[in-house]
Amino acid sequence: MDTNMLIVLGIVAIIIIFAIITFVVVVVFKEEETDLKEESENQGIFTRFFNFITSNTSNTSS
Repeated sequence: MDTNMLIVLGIVAIIIIFAIITFVVVVVFKEEETDLKEESENQGIFTRFFNFITSNTSNTSS
């Protein structure tokens, strides 16, 4: 029972992580396509903040 529970929890964790990564990628690409024209203010602020973080990390890594 314990090993089965660990296997199930591991699979669920992998699915959740994959879902979060997919959601973030879809949101970022959607925001780049709409260019913040059709989004609300809060989502626009979050997207600008996220783009600010990603641009800083990409600049430091390259």
